[in-house]
Amino acid sequence: MALGTDGVPISMVWTVWEALARMDGDTHQRHGDSQLTREEALRLGTQTGHWVTWNEDRYGSIEPGKVADLVVLDANPLDDIHNIRKGRWVVANGRLFDVAPIWRAAGFTAPR
Repeated sequence: MALGTDGVPISMVWTVWEALARMDGDTHQRHGDSQLTREEALRLGTQTGHWVTWNEDRYGSIEPGKVADLVVLDANPLDDIHNIRKGRWVVANGRLFDVAPIWRAAGFTAPR
C-alpha cells in the first residue's frame, strides 16, 4: 500500500493528512476512523510509493545520490498530525524555498 504525493496541491503531505483524518478532500466527508498510525501514514506517503513504482533507488529517503524534494517542518507530525501544516522550508530540485511566500502566492495564510 502507498499514498501518492506528486502533484498534490498545497503540500506533499496532504494525502498523509487525508489518510489519517479519513476525510475526502473534495467532498469534506469523513469515512470512519483510520487504522493507520501517524508513523505508518508518513512512511506510506514518503517511502512506499517509490517501492511500488520501482524508483526506490532514486527516491523515498535522504541519501547521497538520491533526488530529495522535501518539506522541513517546525514541529513533529508524530506528536500532532496538524504539525504537517507547520512547514518552514521546501527543498525542490536542489533549491531551498521559504514556504510563507508560496502559501501567500496560492492565496492562503501561511501557517505559524
